[in-house]
Amino acid sequence: MWWWSVPQSTGTQLWKYWDDSYNNGAGGWQTVSGETTNNNLSSTEKYTQTVEDLVGKPYVTGANGPDAFDCSGAVCYGIREVVPGFGDYSADQLFSFTESTISLDRGVLIFYDYTSDGNIDHVTTLTGDGDMVHPSSGSGFILRVSSSYLDSYISSHGGVKYYRKINWSMIIPEN
Repeated sequence: MWWWSVPQSTGTQLWKYWDDSYNNGAGGWQTVSGETTNNNLSSTEKYTQTVEDLVGKPYVTGANGPDAFDCSGAVCYGIREVVPGFGDYSADQLFSFTESTISLDRGVLIFYDYTSDGNIDHVTTLTGDGDMVHPSSGSGFILRVSSSYLDSYISSHGGVKYYRKINWSMIIPEN
């Protein structure tokens, strides 16, 4: 049986498996690395595909799926596809599971502090093609829109946005 572990920055995966021939026939856990395949997507890709599949679902404040979501509920739902049992967190709390990036790659999160008061008000996910998955309270649905969709809103309110990537090593338990 194969057990997945933490994806590596080199594009490889670490795998753990039970090997009956190890330890003089008594068996034991072995670690190997290998290329990521379509069947074994990276954590970020699996997360992003899950969040993209939510487009069209209803937006409901405080909802975390599977039938309706708010912004942080959608992110937590996507993370739970990679890390079953991951809890429910607000956008402000999710910020602590991320690290700063200048990348606009798939799976990068945009955190919005609409008024620059130090509190995160909203979070979206980049799809890597100039768009983002945006759980929209205004429309009542999860939308796919341009990643600049909220720029004029945050600008008019004196806000700021942060590009952050999920720090998977903080949330994937070691086997």
